Amino acid sequence: MSPLYKKLLLWFCAANIAVLLVSVFVTDRIGRYVGNSEPDWDEIATQTLARYESEGLLGLAAQHELLKRTRDIDITLFRNGDNLLKRRLPPPLRPFLPQLLAADELVLRPGRDLWLASRALTTASGERLQFIAFRGGPPPHARRDLLLLVQVALSLAVIAALGFVLARSLTRPIQAIQSATRKMADGDLAARADATTTARGDELGALARDFNHMAARTEALVGQQRTVLQDVSHELRSPLARLHLLLELARQGATSNGSQQLDRAVKEVSRLDDLIGEVLNLSRLETVLPGMTTVPVDLATLAQEVLDEHALEADARQLAVQLDTVTAYVDGDAALLARALGNIVGNAIKFSNVAGAITVDVSTANSIARIRVRDHGPGVPSAQLDKLFQPFYRGDNAARADGHGLGLAIAQRIVEAHGGQINAHNIESGGLEVSLVLPRIQ
Repeated sequence: MSPLYKKLLLWFCAANIAVLLVSVFVTDRIGRYVGNSEPDWDEIATQTLARYESEGLLGLAAQHELLKRTRDIDITLFRNGDNLLKRRLPPPLRPFLPQLLAADELVLRPGRDLWLASRALTTASGERLQFIAFRGGPPPHARRDLLLLVQVALSLAVIAALGFVLARSLTRPIQAIQSATRKMADGDLAARADATTTARGDELGALARDFNHMAARTEALVGQQRTVLQDVSHELRSPLARLHLLLELARQGATSNGSQQLDRAVKEVSRLDDLIGEVLNLSRLETVLPGMTTVPVDLATLAQEVLDEHALEADARQLAVQLDTVTAYVDGDAALLARALGNIVGNAIKFSNVAGAITVDVSTANSIARIRVRDHGPGVPSAQLDKLFQPFYRGDNAARADGHGLGLAIAQRIVEAHGGQINAHNIESGGLEVSLVLPRIQ
């Protein structure tokens, strides 16, 4: 049994026991107060006389049984010193009987729980009677205490059962989340809270769902990091091997040959430097994006600036660049958004046919802003579209242009950090269109 389980059970039981004891005490006090309050003897005497006059001794006996059963009061009528009911009087009453019979109206309380009353009555025919009443006697303390003990015992049993169920229902989901957390800490990134816990409609169910979402995100990020590390190792191995070979040839070869090999080595070093720079940028985005500073960014102005930066590249390939924009503001980091759009425009320039065209379109719809970048290149095989945004993936078109396959991966992380989405699809007339969708400022 966990400490939390014990704590919940003990506090639940303690609270309910306290309430139970208070209620028992108050109920007992109220019962004693009601039981010790003085009855209305005049009313009882009048009712008794009326019933005797209408029904005789049978009516008097019935009145006695009724009062005894409902109010624990013994009554009788005396005529000339004789008890009309012919019943033995209660022992506590006997010592006071002469005094009661001699009085026209008398109420005695010889003990805390004893009431004795006497009233002189006259019937309609002029007959004189003496009403005698008695309530009390030794209180059934033993029986009452026994009943209270039974009540407390049954209440404790119910409280313990309910407390067990309540504590179990609260601790089981916590234990499930705790178990999944320990599994994750031990390296099992696939650990999740079970479906029974996540199906709960309370805060614990919400906590389990949030934990599963966090665990899935963590597993995906760790998986991506592992993939990136594997791909980086693969990408770095090739230029390093070529560098080693070129330097060896330059060391052993002739002067002319050595110069050529060193030129190629410089080129490989530049490619290696670019690759390391892109990998560093990709890794930095994991920590920079969550705490980035955001301001209103005009996408039309941003798109024009990005195209201006890539104008020389487009001119070198004799590409016609068309920009169609509307005013659209998003909340974000202008430098990061420019980097994402720049990577996409750069890819479009690289893979477009020479003397072709590129179209950049900025539009709005309801609460979103959309940027479309379209080229007129060969497009991408349908089976490879979903892989375009994976780090280091270049597909079948890798031979058409230099690159490391990180540009679209970086663009995707930037767009998703801004609460948006990025996707790519082929155009039927030829070419690829990459679309960025961002929440816009109304």
